[in-house]
Amino acid sequence: MRISKREIILEAATRCIAEDGIEATTTRRIAERAGVSRGLVPYYIPRRKDLLSAVVLYLFDKLRTDARQTVSNQTGLEWLVNVYRINFEFFLRNKHYYASFLLSYYYAGYDKKFLKLHTEQHLYNTGRCAEMLRAELQKRGVVRSPEAIALKSEEVLERIDGALLFFSATKPRQSEEDFIEQRVTAFRADLEAFFSPS
Repeated sequence: MRISKREIILEAATRCIAEDGIEATTTRRIAERAGVSRGLVPYYIPRRKDLLSAVVLYLFDKLRTDARQTVSNQTGLEWLVNVYRINFEFFLRNKHYYASFLLSYYYAGYDKKFLKLHTEQHLYNTGRCAEMLRAELQKRGVVRSPEAIALKSEEVLERIDGALLFFSATKPRQSEEDFIEQRVTAFRADLEAFFSPS
């Protein structure tokens, strides 16, 4: 599959951010890393202040594409568990992406553009989680209030973010694969408890 110039440039930008930090990431540095002319970078990232948001949107899209390929025919519990797993595997395969995600969360605290970006992504993810929770509950004939489903959707997203932050901030004693399996197993057990009749 042929990789577009846009993807090559955004990929180079994520690596520069991870290795050099956002302040040291320049058009020249991105162009060198991407192997393209310096004049091509502004075509895809017009202003320096758009750098991180362009990278984060690229990563959101890339993660969503990975997830769609794996869970396109799944619903309910299997969809939720596999999306949880995909988040881990995505960042383990692409550790340099995580620096951009962490920076964007930091900037979301005081920059309206990043707050809007994360809010839109969060609303989309919460809606998809709620949809899958309802599908599994319906399949099992279990009734939960809309409020309980909304709270569980939020909890699912917090567990994904929290586990990724924990993993990035610590050096687990077990292998990455064992760490993922342990987290996925606990996540599945928690969801099973939610889906079981009270």
